[in-house]
Amino acid sequence: MKIERQPRTDQPKEYPSDMRITMAIPHKDIVHGIPGISLMTLRKFEEMAETTAKAGYEVFINTEAQTSNTPITRTRIVEQFKGDWLLMMDADAFPEAEVANRLLMAAKEDENNLRYIVAAPAVRPSYPHWACFGTITDSGLMVPWRYGIEFGDDEVDAVDTCAKKVDGTGFHCVLIHRDVFNAVGFPWFTLNVPDPDTGVIYGHDYTFCRAAKRAGFDTYIDFSARVGHYGIFPYTLANNRAIVQGNPQEAEKQRQLSIDTEAVLDEDAGTDPDYVLNYKQRLKKDQEVIQIPKEALE
Repeated sequence: MKIERQPRTDQPKEYPSDMRITMAIPHKDIVHGIPGISLMTLRKFEEMAETTAKAGYEVFINTEAQTSNTPITRTRIVEQFKGDWLLMMDADAFPEAEVANRLLMAAKEDENNLRYIVAAPAVRPSYPHWACFGTITDSGLMVPWRYGIEFGDDEVDAVDTCAKKVDGTGFHCVLIHRDVFNAVGFPWFTLNVPDPDTGVIYGHDYTFCRAAKRAGFDTYIDFSARVGHYGIFPYTLANNRAIVQGNPQEAEKQRQLSIDTEAVLDEDAGTDPDYVLNYKQRLKKDQEVIQIPKEALE
């Protein structure tokens, strides 16, 4: 399915570039081998596009550039997109209708100081349920943010723009300004290329964030933009909080599985082999592990 555009009918036909956005899904139709996810995702995707069009944006949709290689697909999308803004959303994402609008509001909160990369907070839907955004340590390891430490109830329950700077994020649902692509330059997305500063190999999304940072663009998470990450059900930060805060047994299980990260990754290898390979390579460089807050285990 391809929708050329969904303009708001009471707006003029010519839109300024900063009011034009392309939305894309850079994956094939079936994700994780479970038929039907994409159909539900497309419905949510369309609702989000319609809501953004009603807010006065000209919306272009691209679901035609999909391949089995996500970095290649993202590259094709960048080559094709129209307007100043590009939103890319994974096919296992379940966004609220206002997500694109919220990301745009976070990006433009200060018109004199745009946030050029803003993502919705995503959490892995399988153990150990770490956040898909975080901090890069001095040794180069990406350490996901944790509920109760780097973020808390104010972020999980945010109803207004709540943008926090991070070192990198997965591109589960991300908004990027055209200027970033122009500054980073082709090829925008690469795999298995060591970071020039840390020597660590990151996934293509973190690699892009690192390249953008070197070009002068920071990455932000807007906690008010809520997107579920489909596993057994669409998993959110609120679900993560419930496990960590309200169920110590589950929190301890997460901690133990985090310690034995390679075993967990082996279980997931069939669904995301590139991510698994890159994460294992990072683990060999630094044996730090993700810790659940101690108070959650008391």
